[in-house]
This record gives sequence, C-alpha cells and structure tokens, in this order.
Amino acid sequence: TIAHLMPVLEQQVKDWGQLRSLIDVELLMGLRLAEAKAALVGANSNGITGVLKNTNIQTYTAAKGDDLVDSVRKMKTDILLKSGFQPTHLAAHPYVTESLELMKDKNGRYIQQVINGKLWALTVVEDINLTGKKTVTSTNDTDTYGALVYWNQAATWFTKETDSIQVGLVGNQFAYNEATIRAEGRHALKVTYPQAFSYLADTGVTGR
Repeated sequence: TIAHLMPVLEQQVKDWGQLRSLIDVELLMGLRLAEAKAALVGANSNGITGVLKNTNIQTYTAAKGDDLVDSVRKMKTDILLKSGFQPTHLAAHPYVTESLELMKDKNGRYIQQVINGKLWALTVVEDINLTGKKTVTSTNDTDTYGALVYWNQAATWFTKETDSIQVGLVGNQFAYNEATIRAEGRHALKVTYPQAFSYLADTGVTGR
C-alpha cells in the first residue's frame, strides 16, 4: 500500500471546489511521486523492491576519459548483449539532463546532444529519484546524480486496488478545525528482465 497525506482546514473539506482542486493537483500528484519513488528505490518496507534495489540489474562505471554521452552509448550496448533486448529509454536526474543539454564544444557552441527528446535513439525522461551517491569528505558532502538506461517492458507495474481518498483526524487537529486527507492504492512491481536495466550511479554531475 502506497499513500500520500496532506493536512487541510475543515473549511476546505466543506468547499467542494477547493477540495477537488487539492485532491486533483496536490494530493494525487504527491501519490504519483510516492509511487514513482517506490518503483525506483523502494526498499521493501512497503512491499515493493525498486528497480535500483534489484541486485540482478546491470551496473556501469564510467571508463576513464569517457563523458556521459559515451557512457550512455556503452550502457545501451551492454543491455543488448546481455539481455537481447534493445533499450528504449534513458532516465536521468534533472541535473544530468540539464548537463547533457548544456554541453558545449571547445569553441563554446552548444553540441545539442539531446535532439527531439532523444539521445542515441533513447527517449530521455527526468526522474528526481536518481540521486546517485553521496561522497563525504572532511570538508563537505557532494551529491552525485545518476542515470538509468532500460528497455521499457523490462518491468511491470501492477495496480491491485485503484486510488481511494479518505478524510480523518491526526493528533490534535480536531481542536484546530483541521483534518488530514489521504490518497492510497495497492500496487506491485515485477522486474521480469533485470539485465535490461543498466545503472550509472556516478555520472560525474554534481548539481549546481
């Protein structure tokens, strides 16, 4: 069961227009983000083991001298060779896609690696959950962001129960004319072809 909660005023609960806007825009969006996070990095606490927690997916380490574009092309080859499937997508943290789109040549001209939303014929999608790894030093901590190349039928997301909305009270909300609305659904994830995923935890992009 995956859920998302948000506090509301009782006046908002009684106002259908406000309530519908809160549910459609904020509550269900929060639920979609929670589901996306579970699918990628779920640690089985809610019954779902995310793709990146599957020990059978391929992991990739960038070769010395290669940039991110080189790595993505090699990851694409690895998937085809080890799974037999042609990868279709590249998922990357927004900082990584930003870095790809801002690449310049030695003369300061944009290279335009991503054309019509594709890199090496892979559809590029952004995912804020691809945070990669954290490097801790004596002076500061650095977040390095990740990228995932995959075939879009390598895993299946199942919906066991569709979304439901409930209103209740938490703690001392009754005294303050507040309530909590909760959206939840029951889902499952099956990673049928783990070798059709290739994960690069360290793209070399550290944000900005």
